[in-house]
Amino acid sequence: MELFFYYSITFLTETPLPEPKETSVWTVFGLSAGIASMISGIFTCYAVILAGAALFMSDIGFARDRAGTLGIASIICSTAGMILSIVMEAVRNIFFENISLTSLIEFLHL
Repeated sequence: MELFFYYSITFLTETPLPEPKETSVWTVFGLSAGIASMISGIFTCYAVILAGAALFMSDIGFARDRAGTLGIASIICSTAGMILSIVMEAVRNIFFENISLTSLIEFLHL
C-alpha cells in the first residue's frame, strides 16, 4: 500500500502541466458574435450584418493564431450564422410577405 502511495505521489509531482496557449481576442469575439448571429438569424434580418462582422473578426483571429481550433470553430459558426440568416430571410419573404399587423391581429382574434 505504501509503495502505491509513493509512486502515485511521485507521478503527480513529476508531471508538469502543459503551458496554456494564448487565444486571440478576435477569435473569441468572432465565435461569440457567430453564435449570436445564428440565434438572431432565426428572428431578424439584421443578423447578416452581425454574421459579417463575426466572420471578419474570426478571420483576423485565425490569421494571428493559425494552429488554434477555436479559430476554425469561429469561422464555421460565423459562416453558419450568415447562411442561416440569409435562408431564414428568404423563407420569411416567400411565405410571409403579405403579413401586416392588422392581418396578424385578425388571425389572433384580438
